[in-house]
Amino acid sequence: MLSLFSLRLRLTIRSSWPSFRRYLGTASALALLATSGCSEFTEVCTRELGWRLTPTAQTLRVGESFKPDMVILSCGGRDQSRDTMSWSTEDTHIVAVDSVSGRVSALAVGQAVVTGRAQFYGVSDDVKVTVVAP
Repeated sequence: MLSLFSLRLRLTIRSSWPSFRRYLGTASALALLATSGCSEFTEVCTRELGWRLTPTAQTLRVGESFKPDMVILSCGGRDQSRDTMSWSTEDTHIVAVDSVSGRVSALAVGQAVVTGRAQFYGVSDDVKVTVVAP
């Protein structure tokens, strides 16, 4: 049975593990947990959020289309997160973009930038699109 002290310590360390680890060091923080009667502990990933957009550049002929993909990553790229994506372009005379699916259709010769934006996480990235004659 956990004492009130070890229960409070367990909750405090779980909620602020990065601070404990930074000030005490991982080994010291884990030793503190072990000596306080905490038998169950899960380290929470604190690495920064990242993303991967593919492709980052695409060449199409007029009339062709493609669908870019953006994956939200956390834990140094180990975990993938889901988010609602929105897609857009300011170059609407060169490409048409479905804002929900991201499908990009080539309308006219030229260059355009298509932006994918993750609604919840707020990250965005661009695909450079070159449209050539058919």
